[in-house]
Amino acid sequence: GIPFAVGAVFLYLAGLYLAKILVGAYLGRELMGAKNDTGLPTLAGLLAGLVILQVIFLAPYAGAVLRIAVFCLGLGALALQLRRQVG
Repeated sequence: GIPFAVGAVFLYLAGLYLAKILVGAYLGRELMGAKNDTGLPTLAGLLAGLVILQVIFLAPYAGAVLRIAVFCLGLGALALQLRRQVG
């Protein structure tokens, strides 16, 4: 019971953290248009996307709503990616 619940909470928190990274990477890739083989534009796009998300999250009411939307979209993208890899 309790160990399973603690593990589930840790997995949920890790998913929320990864969700923000996934959405930030997508946002940065779309804004920067990084389509080449080097890793630097991809990292710059990730950084730009995460900075934009953090600035948006600072808005008093809209930031909370957008934070929930980003978490839902990111967790959905993570679930789809895991489903594709498993089969």
